[in-house]
Amino acid sequence: MAKKNIATFLGANEGVTVLGDHAYGYSGLFEFTNSGFVAGIDFKTGSTYHKAVISWGYPEVSGDNIQSQIYLNGVKVYAQFHNYSSGNYTTAPMYIEITIPPHTNVEIGAVNADGNVRDCLVTYSARVYA
Repeated sequence: MAKKNIATFLGANEGVTVLGDHAYGYSGLFEFTNSGFVAGIDFKTGSTYHKAVISWGYPEVSGDNIQSQIYLNGVKVYAQFHNYSSGNYTTAPMYIEITIPPHTNVEIGAVNADGNVRDCLVTYSARVYA
């Protein structure tokens, strides 16, 4: 009988788990404000590159101007502004497809321009290539 690989959930904000040619990570609920970027997921790719789907969810917004962000090696490479100040409310997750190179430090999170303390969830799912 062939040996089976078993995926396990290590817990929220435990980086990214690589299992064979797939990777996944979950931030769990974290708080952010306008005091600066807060990373929900933070990891390094190692010697592989990732074709990833990253999604953000904001379960509570009211009059907020939120920015979903991705940093690679400390450089902001993605910033999507979400304006909830004019009744533009949605709880649908926002996502991006992105290729992440080998040996790259990855930070995924958010900041709120309006200063309100809000919650965020980040999920990461990728196909890993050698």
